[in-house]
Amino acid sequence: MKFSELLCMSKALACQVKVVFVYYRGFSFPLICTDLTLTAEQMIEFYSARWKIESGFKEIKQDIGAIDSQCRNQLSVENHFNLCCFATSLTWIYAFNLEHAPERRHPSRHSGTFSFADVRRKISAELSDCSILPGRCPEQLIPAIKSICASVFRWAA
Repeated sequence: MKFSELLCMSKALACQVKVVFVYYRGFSFPLICTDLTLTAEQMIEFYSARWKIESGFKEIKQDIGAIDSQCRNQLSVENHFNLCCFATSLTWIYAFNLEHAPERRHPSRHSGTFSFADVRRKISAELSDCSILPGRCPEQLIPAIKSICASVFRWAA
């Protein structure tokens, strides 16, 4: 990975900042930091870790539905968010225990890894293919139970 760095004065922050330009696949990404003691490699490492954290929050907010809550009091909002975090954790635990990666819905030639949505789709498909109460549930209720379970797990997972 190629990069270049420079020190400059930030008008907005009214202090000196370090700017590192990371060149990757024909694009340049500027990283800005007020800690002038960090090396360019450390800045790239810290921003990479931060990117993973931000991606996790994006999954919780958009894919899981943490911002779709209609809750009106603080405790309800916290409970909803905790459920979303729990569902995200269970989904990734499930993904890490798979023998084979789930099929990509939108394959990319730049990345061979699967996405969070791919794991959710696999969980929903598996739940809709099996009976939750085999041998204990009247046959007429099985389609309704499958539909309800798929809807709940699509929302929660």
